[in-house]
Amino acid sequence: MVTGPGFAFAVPAGWQVRRAQGSVTAVSGVQLVEVATFPLQKRYDAKLFDAVATELNARMSTLARRTGGKVAPGDPVTVAGIRSHTYDVSGGDTV
Repeated sequence: MVTGPGFAFAVPAGWQVRRAQGSVTAVSGVQLVEVATFPLQKRYDAKLFDAVATELNARMSTLARRTGGKVAPGDPVTVAGIRSHTYDVSGGDTV
């Protein structure tokens, strides 16, 4: 189990785990799982879930372009009791 502040996820044994301020990345070859957190200028409220989607979608699209990939919104998850957005970024045949 890989853990970070307010989150946890599982990866297969043998994956290399890297930690940086605000993110945890697990890598095996070209496969990668990363959870990143970002500081907010204002306190987040669950009522803002739909409103923040536009900005998050734009930022994730920019990230996908920079890495030569594509982005698709994932299913919402609950992290530390807060409904959160997820995204799948793919490059070639890798998600």
